[in-house]
Amino acid sequence: MNHQLFTESVREEVALSLRNRPRDPLRGEAAAPVVDAILEGLDLESLAERHPMALSGGQKQRVAIASAVAGERAVCVFDEPTSGLDWAHMLDTARNLRDLSARGVTSLVITHDPELVAQCCDHALLMEQGRAAWWGRLDDPQTARRVEGFFG
Repeated sequence: MNHQLFTESVREEVALSLRNRPRDPLRGEAAAPVVDAILEGLDLESLAERHPMALSGGQKQRVAIASAVAGERAVCVFDEPTSGLDWAHMLDTARNLRDLSARGVTSLVITHDPELVAQCCDHALLMEQGRAAWWGRLDDPQTARRVEGFFG
C-alpha cells in the first residue's frame, strides 16, 4: 500500500487521479467539489490535509480506493480492499464498488472477505495453482454453494 500513494495530502492524492483520468480530466477549482464528494463517500473528509503515509492501514486502503474512483478507469483491480477496515468502512467500500459498477467500471476484487463478496460482487472466480478452478454468477445456486463452501 505504501507504494501506491505519492502526494503530500489525501486531497492531492485524489486530485492527482482526477487530473490523470482518461477522459474529461479535472484540475484546480473544477476538481474541488468532485474531490470533496469522493472524500465524503469514503469517510475521508477529516483526513483530507493529512499526509497519506501518516495514516493507518485501513485509512490508506480507503485513500487508494478514492483514487481509483476518481481515476474513472474502465477496469480496476482491488487486492484485499477491506483488509484493516472495520465493518462500517467495509460497507462503505462495498457501496463504492457497487457505485463503480453502476458507472460501467469493471472491478476485479481479490479477497478473502465473504462479507464483501456478499455486499458487492455478482460473479466469483476461484483460482487454484494459478488456474481458474471454477467461476459463475453469484445468483446461480451452484456457484453460491461453492462460494459458501470456500468461505466455510
